[in-house]
This record gives sequence, C-alpha cells and structure tokens, in this order.
Amino acid sequence: MAANNFEEKSDKTFDSAEILVSNNQKNSSIHCYYYSCLQLLNHFLNIHCRYTEKEIRNFANDKESHNKVINLVKTKLDEKGINALSIFGELNLLKKERTNADYGMAFVINTEDTRKKTVHFREKFKILIDDF
Repeated sequence: MAANNFEEKSDKTFDSAEILVSNNQKNSSIHCYYYSCLQLLNHFLNIHCRYTEKEIRNFANDKESHNKVINLVKTKLDEKGINALSIFGELNLLKKERTNADYGMAFVINTEDTRKKTVHFREKFKILIDDF
C-alpha cells in the first residue's frame, strides 16, 4: 500500500531502516534513517507551508536539493520564532553518516547512534511542527 502523505512515508521509511538493521544491512539502514527525516521535512513543507508535491519534487532537480529543503524549513521555523538549531545539527550529522554509508567503501558496523539521532530528530521535529 502506497503512502498517502510524506509523514506516513517517513514512518514507513523508518520502519524499513529497522528491518534492514535486523537483517544486518546496516549501510542501507543509514540511508533509510536519514531519508525518514528528510521526508518529515517534506511533510512540514506540504502540510504547514502549503507547498505542493510538485514543488517539493522540484527541489530534487539539483545536487543541492537536500540543503535547499533543510534551509527552507529552518527559514520557515525561524520566521515563526521557532529555534530548531540543535536538532538540525543532528540532521546534519545524519546526512554525513548517510553520505559515508552510501559512498564510502567501509561497511557500517554499528547503527545504534544513528538510530538514536534519528528517533530524537523525528520526535523533536514533530513536536515543533505541532506548534507551527
């Protein structure tokens, strides 16, 4: 069954990460943990900022798409006086871990820290956007 919105997609992608870890596919799990956060940002832009799915997809048209989405969300939160700097620091760490897992030669041995950062970001971000 396909996801009906970005938040549901984010939840399913997180679940995929958990399945990958349980099957010792840790590099791919890092990818899914990170993307579950990025999809949550897309949810925020879609539901709270009224960007269409097409507009959100258009961000993917260049190599800086993730940075554009992250910076746009930070800007929208800043405009409402919401300081999310600390959790976006975690997201940046997740982004680096995803890049290393996807493009580096080494296999990921432990995903627990990545999982903790992901869970923390997702929980805190959901609380922030509930107040938006």
